[in-house]
Amino acid sequence: MAHAAHGATVRLHDYNLWLVPGLLRTSRPDPRTGLFHHTPFPPAEVFATLPVARELLASLACLDRAGFHTAAFAEQFRQALAGRPRLPRIAVHPLGTTSP
Repeated sequence: MAHAAHGATVRLHDYNLWLVPGLLRTSRPDPRTGLFHHTPFPPAEVFATLPVARELLASLACLDRAGFHTAAFAEQFRQALAGRPRLPRIAVHPLGTTSP
C-alpha cells in the first residue's frame, strides 16, 4: 500500500488472497479493490463449514469488485455474502475459446 497512489485500483487474483481485501481496507480505505477467482467458488453451505469462514467473508465483503468464470460461481459467492450490508459488484467473465 505504500506504493499505491491515492484512489488506486488494486487487482488480486484467486483464493490465496481472500484475506487481502480486509487488510487493505483496514490500512487504507481509498484504493478500490478487485478480485478475480480463477477457481470455482464453493456453495455457501460448504464455505460456511470452514473454520475461518467468518473472517474470510468479512474480508471478501470489503471488495469493490469480484469476478468469476461462470454465473454459477458468481451466484455461490453472492449467496455466501448474503445479508452483509455491503456487497461488491459481481461480474462474470468466461474464459475459453469460441468457434468461428
